[in-house]
Amino acid sequence: MNFLFELKYSARLLWKKPGFTALCVFVIAMGLAVAIPLIVMTKFTLGGELPFVNGDRFTVIMEDAVPREVIPISQRLDAFVYKRLESSIDSFEEIGAFRNSVVTLSDGDAAENYTAAFLTPNLISAIGVPPDMGRILLPEDDVPQAPPVVVIGHDLWNAYYNGDEKIVGKLSRINGTTYTIVGVMPEGFGFPFTNDLWLPLQLPPNPEPGGNKALFTVGILAPGVSLESSDSEVKAMLDPLSGRFPELYGDRTGTVLPYSSIFTSSVLPITLLLFTGLTASLLILVSFNVGNLLIIRSNERIAEIAIRGALGSSRFRTVVQVMLESFLIVSFAVLTGLVLGQLSLSALQAYYPDYFNEFPFWLSLDLELVDGMLVLGCGAVIWLFAGFYPAWQATSSDLNQLLVNGNKNAIRTGRFTRIIVNLELIASCFLLIVSLALVISIQNANRYDMSVETDEMLASRIGLSLEQYAEPAAKADYLRQLNTQLQQSGILGESVYSTAAPGVSAPRTGFALDDRDLRVNDRLPTTKFVWISEKYFHQLQAVLVEGRLFESSDSANSQSVVVIDNLFADQHWPGESAIGKRVIFNAGGEEEFLTIIGVVRQIVQGNPIGAPLTESTLYRPFDQLTLADEVVQQAVNSVFVLTQAPGLYDTPLNTYELAVRQASAMVNRDVPVLDVLALTDIVSLSGGVFSLTANLLLAVSGVTLVLAAVGIYAVVSRSVHLRFREISIRRALGSPNRTIFNIFLVQGSVNLGIGFAIGGVSAVLLLALIAGQMQPGEMINSTPWVVGAVFTGLSCLVFLASYLPVRKVMHMEPGDALHYE
Repeated sequence: MNFLFELKYSARLLWKKPGFTALCVFVIAMGLAVAIPLIVMTKFTLGGELPFVNGDRFTVIMEDAVPREVIPISQRLDAFVYKRLESSIDSFEEIGAFRNSVVTLSDGDAAENYTAAFLTPNLISAIGVPPDMGRILLPEDDVPQAPPVVVIGHDLWNAYYNGDEKIVGKLSRINGTTYTIVGVMPEGFGFPFTNDLWLPLQLPPNPEPGGNKALFTVGILAPGVSLESSDSEVKAMLDPLSGRFPELYGDRTGTVLPYSSIFTSSVLPITLLLFTGLTASLLILVSFNVGNLLIIRSNERIAEIAIRGALGSSRFRTVVQVMLESFLIVSFAVLTGLVLGQLSLSALQAYYPDYFNEFPFWLSLDLELVDGMLVLGCGAVIWLFAGFYPAWQATSSDLNQLLVNGNKNAIRTGRFTRIIVNLELIASCFLLIVSLALVISIQNANRYDMSVETDEMLASRIGLSLEQYAEPAAKADYLRQLNTQLQQSGILGESVYSTAAPGVSAPRTGFALDDRDLRVNDRLPTTKFVWISEKYFHQLQAVLVEGRLFESSDSANSQSVVVIDNLFADQHWPGESAIGKRVIFNAGGEEEFLTIIGVVRQIVQGNPIGAPLTESTLYRPFDQLTLADEVVQQAVNSVFVLTQAPGLYDTPLNTYELAVRQASAMVNRDVPVLDVLALTDIVSLSGGVFSLTANLLLAVSGVTLVLAAVGIYAVVSRSVHLRFREISIRRALGSPNRTIFNIFLVQGSVNLGIGFAIGGVSAVLLLALIAGQMQPGEMINSTPWVVGAVFTGLSCLVFLASYLPVRKVMHMEPGDALHYE
């Protein structure tokens, strides 16, 4: 058998059928163009692998909410818990900690911000990556009062220090402190995320409970120790802390996760289920579409196949020749799909940094070799499924009958056709309902009314972690001076400030009420809290529901006060006034009684999709920060400064950014300006991951709609065409047209019912699962409308696919229809 000859022959046949070839290529390529981003996003969600020796043994130890809430709340450990783990856990070969931070380098005329990791030196040692120059951090660098030293990254060395070959030993000013540069790490090294420089953590030897809350704790599993056993040991160690310090650890336990899932642990199961279900459904839809098209193509070649057999061609050779044709189609389509998929990934790559700045060093949205092999494997499955069956069926027919009747003996695949129709409808229902419901839910949530005025407001995040701003009074003094400098810029107005801007998640704390006991199993409930300046609510035009807002009289010398939102008021004092009631912070420790003076409409603190919509927030006046305990004061290390910016949308943002940085430098050049954005962008960025997912799902919806239209119409109409003779005979015997129409409409309705019974129910169950974990209320409201719209659309499609071919037969004379091929 001459494969090259058969290959050329197949190529000539396809060239003569450009419409058919283009349709097959289009169906596969479009399916893969959307499936590839879904595959890569699934891998991205899994977290990837750490690219160094023993990377699979790196874990992160975090606190986890108990009982688990709608979204599991995982948070970093404090120094007290970390020290206990370090001294008493046997499951880990090494335990280290780090704190991620943005620092300001001010060696030159202008200060510049870079991402730093304050970490224990044993973590860099465990990775085993030697520096390009100098040395790494050593244990003696990590003790309090040790000389300040820093290790810098290759890119930072190149960009900020101009690639100085004699950089080791030189001094650099970081956050106002002089550090000695002791080493330069190699290019591409970015542990723990994508960091530019590394400094010793220098924890105190006996930290207080609740202090240094921003620590990531990393455990390197000892050889032979499983993740599960280490998780059990950590939980057993942390459980007694709940009884000793209920106000700090009462609703927490420990959990051990693979290090690579540090960002994705809370949404991992549902995200994997979503992406896997969408990818599988999409590939199934593509496979059956192409299989149906190739069956139609095989029908067109029935006479040719019969002649081949009559001339002595073996069945194997005929099957191979028919499959070569599908091989060429699928091969070209897969290559086209890979190109389109890479373009899709490039678009995602450009879109993602708007929300995440940079990816962790071990993650990317590139199409890697393993992804390409998976796509080729999918192409092979599509080829085998879509090519072999029609080829085998075409060569199974009676040779003599084929020679006598030609295309009248086309492949009879009634049962197979019904299966294809049902599977196409199942996959289409599932994809369309899930993707459209999620898109609508995300878009509605992103348009959620934040209850504040965000137009022409500039949001600048200022880092106040310098030692000179350890005291609340120093922070307040800096912010007052900054407000003055901003107003003197000429383009900016008055400023207010808070520890969390609208749309930004706020820290939580345990609380009690003065008039009742809220403990459940000796655990206190928690709520979010935000420190704000006096005119914060006024400038944002927050809606006052009851009472009053903060005034200048609410100072460190007056009683401690708090403003709550309507969710908190409705939950604890439904039907009565909350004014004058008292909330107790740090109940069980040094209790702080806060008198409620006002109730405002909820301002969403966090992503408007999910739990933040149902979570309440308490607001405290910044001027009373001195009344809070030391742990709370230390937690305020960055502040959002919200400034009136007339003409913000008509002027380049960098103009305002320059004004903010210059104003900050006038007050203190060592204070880092971390971010400068329009407040509307801050709010929209809070839903960034979901917005990206919505765009991807929108693409899934569009491709599914096209594939469904092509596939379902082709399959259903083909099943009608295969029964032309039956229709003609029925008409010749006197059956009314309506009766014949009803036969096919009933058949289409049965197929549609099966499709919705399986695909639709599966989609609704998945959406209910997502709604249960993410709490997007709009999803629950929109799902019935989406189901109805998809059912109506697919019903129209099935009706047209059944009606139009039958109508064509009805316009033919029965005798002509009996001879129709």
